[in-house]
Amino acid sequence: MIRTLNLMRVISLAILVVMVGVTVWWTYDHWRGPWSRYSDSVDARRVLVNAFSIANPGYYIDFFGLDPDDFDIDGTGGTIDMLISPRVPDLRFTPQWYRSATTIHLGADPSANWVPLNETLTTQALDDIFKLDAVRTERQRRYTSRLLGALNSPMHATAVVSLKAPASEEYLDSDWKFFDSRVSAVVFSAGGAAEKKPITWSGDICGTPGFSCSRGRASHVEEFQRWASSLEEEDAQALSAFGLDLRDIRRHALSGLIQGFVITASSEDLRKLQDDSRVQWLSVTDVILEY
Repeated sequence: MIRTLNLMRVISLAILVVMVGVTVWWTYDHWRGPWSRYSDSVDARRVLVNAFSIANPGYYIDFFGLDPDDFDIDGTGGTIDMLISPRVPDLRFTPQWYRSATTIHLGADPSANWVPLNETLTTQALDDIFKLDAVRTERQRRYTSRLLGALNSPMHATAVVSLKAPASEEYLDSDWKFFDSRVSAVVFSAGGAAEKKPITWSGDICGTPGFSCSRGRASHVEEFQRWASSLEEEDAQALSAFGLDLRDIRRHALSGLIQGFVITASSEDLRKLQDDSRVQWLSVTDVILEY
């Protein structure tokens, strides 16, 4: 009888140990997993949503429309729901698609996945910005010259511009007075083997990306630098899930130099850019009939 009681106690103790172990494992996995830092929607917005924006430079993210309820994240993963729209409207797509819902799925790997987005003309131009060879660059210049020549002076257009060499915003704005007010995004890197993805940043959403910035017209580079300074080593794994490298982000924030940008300006100003010796090439992605 005594032996039976002792055996039952041992079995009960073993069950208790297993249950405690499972509870500890579950708690650790959910609160100390790869995504545990982002269970707070503010941190998820600051790091993850901005990383998604960089990974999809042809799109605007509706930061203003993001609510805490749109974030469902624990240590093992979760989802982020958001509204997006093409940076430049594309006539190839239906109007209903211009502003659509998308969901980021965070996996325990860690990984970040979403339904592939349609490739817009701006996306294509940003992808080609550092890939065109000399022959294709000259062909692009001739095509753009003909297109801009056909536009009346009052007409405006959106274009992706590639610079021959990296430059600072201050240097470009000193000569191109329209630069600061008309640029909607800047491109920091050429990508390539050393980098997983070109880094594009848009500073026209100040106050919404989840980090402190000026309510005035802060420069794109300044906002990117503020975002980069808010990142910690522990964010490297999450950034990697979006194809980004924390070291590249910090390097470009330190240099503050840009290698390209997206701009909306008059056809006359775009012709000046096209002819500027500092411009490698310019690709028009949208013509605005009314401005």
